[in-house]
Amino acid sequence: MKTEKEKHCGNCSYHDVYHYPDKIFCVYRYLKGENPIVDTLWHCENWTPETQPCFCVQDAKNNAKNIQENPKHSSTA
Repeated sequence: MKTEKEKHCGNCSYHDVYHYPDKIFCVYRYLKGENPIVDTLWHCENWTPETQPCFCVQDAKNNAKNIQENPKHSSTA
């Protein structure tokens, strides 16, 4: 298994799906009373590497690239 070296909320052990793939629900921020909905490609000082494989970061990067290349065809949900 390839270890993800970039720090993103989408590869943090505290993340859970919210609005896939662009937004995640951060359990850590929720427990601290902070807004738990954050961008998948963001990260905070409490980032902890995910121990199980996840495609959140790669899918969020692909989605961002597609939106940048085709802004008229981006979805807004």
